[in-house]
Amino acid sequence: MSFPSNNPFRRLRNALTGEGAIPFPFTGSPDGLEPEVPESEREAVAWANAGGRPGEVGLRDQDGRLMDWHEFGQLNQRGWHVHQIVDGALGGRYTRSNIIARHWRGNGNDGSSLGGILRRLYRD
Repeated sequence: MSFPSNNPFRRLRNALTGEGAIPFPFTGSPDGLEPEVPESEREAVAWANAGGRPGEVGLRDQDGRLMDWHEFGQLNQRGWHVHQIVDGALGGRYTRSNIIARHWRGNGNDGSSLGGILRRLYRD
């Protein structure tokens, strides 16, 4: 299929299939063998990947928003979620190298989600 050079889908296709592209579906590890973190451990692994220890308060996410360990899953001032760095829509999985704690507001504005990527490509 051929797209005009300014078409956002062509740029997305080139980004996914070009030289040095991430193998698709991306598994969260270079060799594709990294196991998924069990659901019961994801909260602690994501928090640790953000630089915190379980029970800690006042950890900042990548956007500088404050999070508290005990506010996991809450949609409040310091609530947070387990965030996939490579979105599941792009083949990302819940592996140690692909999850991090992130304030719940960051997930809605994230450019790594498939919708965010397509919006960015369409604007450019």
